[in-house]
Amino acid sequence: MGTPEKINTYQRTLPFVEIMDSTLRDGEQTNGVSFLPHEKLVMARKLLSDVNVDRIEVASARVSEGEHEAVSKICAYAQKMGLLGRVEVWASLMADRASIG
Repeated sequence: MGTPEKINTYQRTLPFVEIMDSTLRDGEQTNGVSFLPHEKLVMARKLLSDVNVDRIEVASARVSEGEHEAVSKICAYAQKMGLLGRVEVWASLMADRASIG
């Protein structure tokens, strides 16, 4: 594995494969697995900055206060580092028939 400097300056050539990590979202669907907000931030920092994955799925911010906190911390870090475009936050929208028309 290269150094972070080498990884971050690597020039892709076509065709290439993008890596999306879903550990922070999908991993918690495993029985008995639950991450605290600061644990998610540590993992997100490693995945984005050290491993240099192309995208990460972090969670749905509406699931719980803990998820909202984790998403906020991860997005703040990613924005500070110029990596916010590589963070995916799950969302769901619901409407009742009366509001649709």
